[in-house]
Amino acid sequence: MRKYFPFRIDETWYALPLELVETVVRSVALITLPEAASGLLGLIDYKGIVYPVVDLRFRLHKPSQPVGVDQRIVLAHRGEQIVAFLADEVESVIEVSDARLKQSADIFPDMDSYVTAILWHDEKKLQLCDAETFLYFDHELLEGYKDETVSSKPTTDQ
Repeated sequence: MRKYFPFRIDETWYALPLELVETVVRSVALITLPEAASGLLGLIDYKGIVYPVVDLRFRLHKPSQPVGVDQRIVLAHRGEQIVAFLADEVESVIEVSDARLKQSADIFPDMDSYVTAILWHDEKKLQLCDAETFLYFDHELLEGYKDETVSSKPTTDQ
């Protein structure tokens, strides 16, 4: 049995392995970057540490939307780094047996690189995501922000 964290972007449900999810916070105004890399919405200050906020709508070829008060910001591990992204809705953690997963290669060999498997749970189809490819962004513009702390109080809530 494995645990997954389900979240929705527009009408589509996705999930990440729970061990990759650091925390979920209420949406806040982001720190904007005037020359941000493609697919990067800005930065979030969480407990005095600055994290990049990936625009998953860009990755999914959907139009960008402003940050909404009902959205949640998910901080998740992508390799050694933690990145954040906006989710329109999040649900409680689910526990699933491997037998219930339909591997993406069994469905279609050239499926999107970020989808590792499909799972039907509570009448929802969830696309299980590979964090390395799903949470990718061009990080070169952020090298100056790496491990930087912010002197002001964090602007997020849990």
